[in-house]
Amino acid sequence: MTLLLSILAFNIIIIVHEFGHFIVAKLCKIQVLEFSLFFGPKIFSVQIGETLYSLRTIPALAYVRLEGEEEESDSERSFGKKSVLTRMAVIAAGPLANILLATVLLMIIISFTGYETTKTGIVLEGSPAYEAGIRKGEIVKEYDNKAVYSSYDQMLFLVGSKGKEAQVKIERGGKEQVLNIKPLVIPGDRLLLGFKAKETYGKDSNVVDSLMRSQPDKKNDLKPGDRIIRIDNQPISSMTDILNYLNSVNPESTLAVYVKRGVDNVQLNIKPFKDKGNASYDIGMAFSSNVKGSFGDVVREALKSTYSYTRISVYSMIYLFQGKFSFREVTGPVGMVAAMNEVVQHVPSFADKILSLFNLMVFITIGLGIANLLPIPPADGSKLVLLTLEAVRRKPLPAEKERMVMAAGFVFMMILFVVVLCSDIFNIFTRFGVQ
Repeated sequence: MTLLLSILAFNIIIIVHEFGHFIVAKLCKIQVLEFSLFFGPKIFSVQIGETLYSLRTIPALAYVRLEGEEEESDSERSFGKKSVLTRMAVIAAGPLANILLATVLLMIIISFTGYETTKTGIVLEGSPAYEAGIRKGEIVKEYDNKAVYSSYDQMLFLVGSKGKEAQVKIERGGKEQVLNIKPLVIPGDRLLLGFKAKETYGKDSNVVDSLMRSQPDKKNDLKPGDRIIRIDNQPISSMTDILNYLNSVNPESTLAVYVKRGVDNVQLNIKPFKDKGNASYDIGMAFSSNVKGSFGDVVREALKSTYSYTRISVYSMIYLFQGKFSFREVTGPVGMVAAMNEVVQHVPSFADKILSLFNLMVFITIGLGIANLLPIPPADGSKLVLLTLEAVRRKPLPAEKERMVMAAGFVFMMILFVVVLCSDIFNIFTRFGVQ
């Protein structure tokens, strides 16, 4: 059931994209030959007016076929006979429909769950945010000189800056103030002592809550309630101290760990182990959420969030090409459906499953809309570039040159598709522990 919901959700995103092309083509009096749901041999089709509406066998994707889009046509209602601006409007309508879908989904989500503010709801004592001087109830305006509209903005800029020290602009008592913050950086390949702390930050962040089952050192004698006060000759008062010290030691060394156990000070000899994962960054604060408002508030917040998530998609692509994000983090259709399915499976009620699915759909539909505007054939962005060149030259590119560009782009996209597909499959197998 959940897998079917995920496949349906992904296809809705694609169908909305194609419907954007379809509706604008109709409004511009371009002849639409076919609107097809899915690919492969036809299961069912019906002719309504000049357009054939068909349902095909392979339950994925959709397409619109316009008169004169792929071939020469003398019809005055063909795509090629229309003005450059009209053709650009038809091409751009697909990505814009994806972004409009995101706004509608966000309005539904916010109506049920409320919206998130940029006012701090939680600031953990001892965290980088707390040490920088940020307190609960203050409005975050900028992070690293970039405007913040949601927690996702802040998270993106935190990751994009690789946890370097940054400026945070806040509003406190109606006055703006700029603070310096040094995030906690947790490397991808990090050493661990094999325990979970009572707190992430603060006075009990160096207190053992439980031992990790995955740790290889069977002689680890840490016990719940132990307070780590020193490692080797380094005094310890927080989890940050522990992480910073572990980042500086030889991975093969055995550490002298001193703990306060009841009234006694106990020395333990522990061999840390390496945990491999993605680097992470944290500043220890969260924004207030689940705020309810009027219909006007819902519309305003949905539009603001749409803008925020669109900007996040653009920045994510920039960071990808700059090497700040790994290409292995890129997700294709298989990975998107798998991610949707995983999210939906872990939500209890059917209503919550739908809202969780909508949340993920927002990011995917915006991401696909923005990706489609990239100037890479055969994406819509490449067609917009060719039409822009036609407008500048006042005549279209020679047909054979345009076909060569599209053919080269198609080969590139097929290679990219295979690479992303392999990445999706690898990530799925890794997620389920298959090596």
